[in-house]
Amino acid sequence: MRHFTRPSNDLSHPSVLIVNPDPDMCLGLTDGLTTNGYHVEVAQDGKTCLQRIHERVFNAVLLSEHLPDQDALSLLEPIHSSQATLPVILLTVSGPSPSALQRGAFAVLLLPYERDELLHILQKAIGQ
Repeated sequence: MRHFTRPSNDLSHPSVLIVNPDPDMCLGLTDGLTTNGYHVEVAQDGKTCLQRIHERVFNAVLLSEHLPDQDALSLLEPIHSSQATLPVILLTVSGPSPSALQRGAFAVLLLPYERDELLHILQKAIGQ
């Protein structure tokens, strides 16, 4: 039996898992999200992402398309096996990915992103 730490029922501080190997990108995303009231955790690879998702429940995941240990699209199935309704937003430099949406990604965000666009997508994903 797995034990999850649930996020607060009031979505004033929703939790987001950032999965990205680039420390500068993680720092920028973390700063922008925490400034806007989000609780943020970071994983730099797929293995750590899955460990974090098994440990607790997140309100959303920001998933980089390029990870050092596996293809980001291959993570969508195990993420949704652990938390079926968890919205995953794929961050990409190569443009929209129909296969990501077909595999269950909530949205695909083209980098470089506009902060307001990211916040809008997160709000929509979380249901705020």
